[in-house]
Amino acid sequence: MPKLVAFQAATASIGPDTPADQAKTLLRQALPLLVDLSPTELEDAFADLEARAPLPKNWLKALRREVKDTREAQKKNPPPAPDSGPTPEEELKELQPLAAPLAASPDILWEVVKALRSLGLAGQEREAKLLFLALTTRNFNKPVNVAVKGASSGGKNTTVETTLKLFPAQAYYALSAMSEKALAYSQEPLCHRFLIIYEAAGLGSEFAQYLFRSLLSEGRVRYETVENTRDGLKPRLIEREGPTGFITTTTRVSLHGENETRLLSIEIDDSPEQTRAVLLSQAAQESGGPAPDLAPDLAPFHALQRILEITRPEVTIPYATPLAIGCNPQAVRLRRDFPTVLNLVKAHAVLHAAHRRKDEQGRIIAEPGDYEAVYDLVADIVSYGHGAKADPKVRDLVAVVERLADDEGISVKVIAQEMGFYHLRTWRLVQKALKDEFLRNLETRKRQPARLVVGDPIPPDGAVLPSPEKILRQYPPENGENVKKESDSQDISEGSRFHPPMKTLENATDTPPGVHPDEAGFTPFSPTYENDNLSESQEKDAAFSRFHGFPGDKQKTFFEDEPATPDVLREVEL
Repeated sequence: MPKLVAFQAATASIGPDTPADQAKTLLRQALPLLVDLSPTELEDAFADLEARAPLPKNWLKALRREVKDTREAQKKNPPPAPDSGPTPEEELKELQPLAAPLAASPDILWEVVKALRSLGLAGQEREAKLLFLALTTRNFNKPVNVAVKGASSGGKNTTVETTLKLFPAQAYYALSAMSEKALAYSQEPLCHRFLIIYEAAGLGSEFAQYLFRSLLSEGRVRYETVENTRDGLKPRLIEREGPTGFITTTTRVSLHGENETRLLSIEIDDSPEQTRAVLLSQAAQESGGPAPDLAPDLAPFHALQRILEITRPEVTIPYATPLAIGCNPQAVRLRRDFPTVLNLVKAHAVLHAAHRRKDEQGRIIAEPGDYEAVYDLVADIVSYGHGAKADPKVRDLVAVVERLADDEGISVKVIAQEMGFYHLRTWRLVQKALKDEFLRNLETRKRQPARLVVGDPIPPDGAVLPSPEKILRQYPPENGENVKKESDSQDISEGSRFHPPMKTLENATDTPPGVHPDEAGFTPFSPTYENDNLSESQEKDAAFSRFHGFPGDKQKTFFEDEPATPDVLREVEL
């Protein structure tokens, strides 16, 4: 039946007013699709053509004869059988040596950052790490869906495109846009893959939004339609098997209301410091940047991802229940976001399987360090999504409005001058504040300057996810040497396991020729650790990463089995 659908889609434009030459061309192009149809499907195809357009009978007769002749020719000279390729066992044997250097790394996300820097990506490292983890979840039953948001020319598509280079081509299917029914009728396999749509505006109509909502919620598409057959109108159910993940980019502050809560929203940095970093990276490529032979070797990344596709290892999180208990239950949207966090934890554990133990069922046991790494990346994003925390720049914006606005309000231009921002950057912050009702626009006329006044008060920052320190106290690593004590804390410029080093005047070795480091405007590309404001002692603990997450003495082979101790088998299955 999918082949019949493909033929109907290929000839859908043929109608009563279609020029003869165009109709002949379309039928000629669709001939291979007719050849592959069963006899019943072939009759349905011709009945559909006759119902849609009064085609000359001699055309249809000639087309039937050509289908018959082509089939007979294929029987006499069958095409060579396609190469079945290596078996999964043979492929794993070939891939494991390629993936071994990367799999042995105690922090693969840092290896991701280094590779992306070599590929020319400036900054956006937290966003790239999240995308890498999200794309890895395609092997799970519920992939993590992502919306990358930011101003025009901010680097949304570049960040996604560069991160995708670390994945084999079969891991995703990328499009700029699609028609409203293409998701239902397309023949492209989507099972355990990611669908990438550059620019959310390319999703099309409300019907297309509905199909994507089905994809986001169920991981697959089920669409029932009515089609013409030789027996009249008949219903037909079209199913696109998943699970399928979804990534899109957009300049909008928010997407369709029903889709927004099903996506993890990542905001691209639009600060002047980030712009400076992008400009310096672009200049370096034109003034003696890395030679092609010094480009990063992507084979280990592709090999590791392919191994995960073949083996699809399962993961258990022993501390899932304490995580759930530690979350703020006032956040209703957490019912959707909590599984997202757990899947990201599982993805981090799968990537570091060489440093993780397994239970008696052969499942990888996620360690507290896996949650710590994910918490560093998503804690503030989850809090923003639940309204438990406000963007600091939005707070500054509202403070300016509160200080300067009178009863008639204040314009965006005045706010931009006061904050020292360009108009478009200020307007994007204003849109965020209006969406959350922290500001109100008194102007009701179209195409008139906004007159902004303060709206609802911004609540104090709170936490939605529990701090990693809580989990670590309940599930400490068995090897005490893996726990970083307060006396061992390093200077922030040295970085941590989950964040790259801060660029300073002392370590700015990648300053472009002829540019003084002070002029390069180096700033830390990764966000600082976010405290959860639960207690003074926890804030103190949060100043450093305590868990290193890999055995100190024994170096295991890739996916090596190791029995778990009884204490670790208190897991909650996911």
